[in-house]
Amino acid sequence: MSVYGDVNNYIPLDSSISFSVIISGISAVSKTEVKTNSNVALQGQTITFSASTLSIAKNGSSSSAKVVTVNQKVSAGSFDFKAQNDSYNIFELKFVIPNYAQAKIISSAVLVDAVSKKVLTTNPAMVTNDGLNYFLNFTDNILVDLNSTKTIEINYDLGKNFDSSNANIDISPALVFVKATNKNGKIFDGFVSKYINTGYSYGGITLPDTGVLANKLYVFKSMPFFEASGTLALSDSTAELYKFSITADKNSEVAVKQLKFVVSFNDPNFTNPRLNDFKLYKGEQDYTNSVAIVNVINKNYIGLQGENAIGVGIDNVVVVSFYNEEVIPAGQKQAYTLKANVKALTKSTKYGADSISTYMSGDAEFLSGASWIRPIAKEIYFGLAKSPAEEFNISEYSILWSDRSSPYPNTHNNFNSLYTQDWYNGYNSSLGTQTITAK
Repeated sequence: MSVYGDVNNYIPLDSSISFSVIISGISAVSKTEVKTNSNVALQGQTITFSASTLSIAKNGSSSSAKVVTVNQKVSAGSFDFKAQNDSYNIFELKFVIPNYAQAKIISSAVLVDAVSKKVLTTNPAMVTNDGLNYFLNFTDNILVDLNSTKTIEINYDLGKNFDSSNANIDISPALVFVKATNKNGKIFDGFVSKYINTGYSYGGITLPDTGVLANKLYVFKSMPFFEASGTLALSDSTAELYKFSITADKNSEVAVKQLKFVVSFNDPNFTNPRLNDFKLYKGEQDYTNSVAIVNVINKNYIGLQGENAIGVGIDNVVVVSFYNEEVIPAGQKQAYTLKANVKALTKSTKYGADSISTYMSGDAEFLSGASWIRPIAKEIYFGLAKSPAEEFNISEYSILWSDRSSPYPNTHNNFNSLYTQDWYNGYNSSLGTQTITAK
């Protein structure tokens, strides 16, 4: 026998109710009352009514930071809304944009279901100001089902208008206010007192003191995009180690100062293959006289445009530095090829073929805040400095580039690029490995 009961609203949350049963009846023969379990109540289930919660956290699936350009729609952050022991209808969300310099580039914003990509916002939200802070406020009905997690993206439409105050600016939002109802219509909310002054709080939703922070998002006037081609084979002569291209965003030109490659050797035949006489080609043009190509070992810089060679034993870091900045016009693509003279690359029936692999590594972290570029080691190798006083800040970055956004009086041009505060490193720009194999 199963006994069912309806749970009403008067049972307090976080309470437990225990059930027991005793059954009595009259025998059809003797008409004597009979009771189960020797007239002792038989213990049944204990049911616990736990509290329902709506918890919010940053979605961890996206990269910790990314860089974008103006005049496009971008994902500015993803947030997980988890409903436990109830369903919730979210009807207000508020995101803070830290300051005006960051906020003014955002034309509007919408909320999107991260899985289905369905737009959840009836009307795009505009940046507003409460006299102290800049906000994006959404008043839409977004259902989070019982015991489920909904991931919501906030997408920006970035404006076309740009000035230098937008360069390398973090425009990532922070979620600072949430308001929702549960299945029975009870209101819950959570807010960060630093930003929100509601006068009264329903409570029930907990947010960190700084709000729920999105991943870092930096906006630029323009930025370079890199592509690499596939595997190459060679004979024992000058070989194409790495083919790649640089494309400037359609909004504006971009400058590149330095590229860093990692070269490794596979030598099953023990013949000590090596590379020297490095060259850089721009399209079909030999561009070697426009660059310095050096090997970096323990922060020592050895020129590789002559007899000096790199070889077996370590992953060799090869740095290509443009004497002048290399400018890619807006919306255009330029192809390049890193070449070198190959020695002693062999193939045998017994051990197989020697090979050399090259890739352009990415940077694990992005240097936020505008930077100066500084020459190192007789101006053939460059690093970034956060202030003019940091003359010898050694660069560990793989790509040094600029969106040429620095304004008057240090307008970025071909004559004063070393004195402008608009140089950056390449974040998360790792390109695939290209391998040449003996034949």
